[in-house]
Amino acid sequence: MIKKSLIILFFFELSFSNNLYYFKNNSKIFLEPTNTTINSRYISNSNTYNTNIDYYKTNNDVILGVSDTILIKVTNENTDISSYLNEFDLSIKSKLGKKIYLLKTKNKSLTIDIANSLYLKENIKYAHPNFLKKRIKR
Repeated sequence: MIKKSLIILFFFELSFSNNLYYFKNNSKIFLEPTNTTINSRYISNSNTYNTNIDYYKTNNDVILGVSDTILIKVTNENTDISSYLNEFDLSIKSKLGKKIYLLKTKNKSLTIDIANSLYLKENIKYAHPNFLKKRIKR
């Protein structure tokens, strides 16, 4: 009876846990959906701004916009990313450097999950959504 109760409790907790996160410096940064938006004139990479953006809040109350693009850096400039493109149905939007790519997903709702899966691949140094965030003066 106790074993059955523990199993039910485990599944209950799993169903209500926050599964939205991205990786930053080998740590999971949890995200919570929010209705708060960022005014387009305050977005740091406003050239990619569009109205088809989902907004999330971090534990530190930072608002991040997520669209259909992912930023990745490979470990070696000779890394062939075609297998990743095929596996996740991605296309290259632009190559930003010898090892950095901006990838486009076909389904915006999968952007975070695909970025997390790419992050776990052997030849990927980092992968995360191409976040839209408020510009901050330095």
